[in-house]
Amino acid sequence: MRAGRSHRVRIAGPIVVAAGLLLAVPLPAAGAPAPACQVRNITRTSTHTTLAGALTAARGGDALTLRGTCAGGLTIGKSVRITGVTATGTGVPTILGDGTRGVLSTGKSLTITLTGITVRGGAVSGSGGGIGVGEGTTLRLTDSVVRGNSAVTSGGGILVLGTLILDGTSQVRGNTSAEGGGIVADGGTVTITGRAQVKENSAGTGGGVSVRGGATLTLSENATIQLNTTEGDGGGILSTGGASVTVRGNATVRQNRAEPFGDGGGIASAGGNVRIRGSARVEQNDASGVGGGIYSVNDLGIVVDEQAVVTGNAAGTRGGGLGIDGSSGVVVGGEAAVTGNDAGETGGGISGVGIALTVRGSAKVMGNIVGTTGAGIHVRDGTVALLGTSRVRTNGAPAAAVGGVVIGGGSNSGDEITFATTCETHVSGNFPTTGTIGQVAIQGVGGIC
Repeated sequence: MRAGRSHRVRIAGPIVVAAGLLLAVPLPAAGAPAPACQVRNITRTSTHTTLAGALTAARGGDALTLRGTCAGGLTIGKSVRITGVTATGTGVPTILGDGTRGVLSTGKSLTITLTGITVRGGAVSGSGGGIGVGEGTTLRLTDSVVRGNSAVTSGGGILVLGTLILDGTSQVRGNTSAEGGGIVADGGTVTITGRAQVKENSAGTGGGVSVRGGATLTLSENATIQLNTTEGDGGGILSTGGASVTVRGNATVRQNRAEPFGDGGGIASAGGNVRIRGSARVEQNDASGVGGGIYSVNDLGIVVDEQAVVTGNAAGTRGGGLGIDGSSGVVVGGEAAVTGNDAGETGGGISGVGIALTVRGSAKVMGNIVGTTGAGIHVRDGTVALLGTSRVRTNGAPAAAVGGVVIGGGSNSGDEITFATTCETHVSGNFPTTGTIGQVAIQGVGGIC
């Protein structure tokens, strides 16, 4: 991690945005009684003093309102809509766990919506400390918060076996687990959209979100995964077992950390695929190993396309922006940019082993720095194709090293680089600009331009 980068600011209370200012709101005094629970079934015009009682009396499709703080430890077995109502004296509408079990779980094949609700205080020895979403069930969280939950195994905040949609201003924050501190999806579907955030969660692997078993994760609009941490792989997102990750729109994966032992500060993926598109950004993430922004191993494909940006990330070894091993295809295209990243060893912008890398369109690999060589791109046992009007420029390496592109250094004699026009057109202005090696070098052959 680079010195001087601040990843987390701790404030002694919830944050409220008012008139453009961030204000710390004091927490209630310890031991203060929670506001009484009141649940009203709008559909059936009945009132209940417990959420459990309201759910028992409800029928599928009913709409409920919730005031105050209601006890959790419940299973929702019907398709219902629950909307929090904030009123003087009732505080933030909350479903509260007792610290010995999950707060909420759902049955199968249901449609459930929580709006304006906080879910907190759950703890389980298995998975899903805050909420467990059952198979075939769709849970939509709108303007809701899942915080302060824990799970020993996975999914400190939420376990997803069905479908989870986070939208509006929803947050999954401050949850902990061995895997997927905020969310774990096992074969399910997770969509994070609107201005929803997964932040400040921690885990042994997959600090923010872990998707596996063919699960899919999509970030869109202005969604953010930020300030999550892991000691292992995937500070923001961990994808394994054929799962897929798409980040599009103006969504951002930022300021996540995989330290002190991990790869993929922003995203770590194994055996699936990663797509960064639209105006999405992967920025200011740190990994102690490979792939400050994104680390990928044996994936089906990695695409950074359209106006996407991978910037300001740092890796302790190689691949400051992208560190990719054994992928069947890596494409940086459109107007995408891999810029301003740094690596302690090789591949400040992009590092690959056993890959076929294509940089096409008007994509740019620029302004990256490295501790040894190959500041822009470093590929071993693979190929590089620079097509269209793509550029590798103004990257920086130490004296007597290569600031542009380095190919080779492994056991594959088929290492090669190809250009749509000329070497000098695609690769120029990298540092150092003097010496005998040049802008592009093939190991065992020397500089070629």
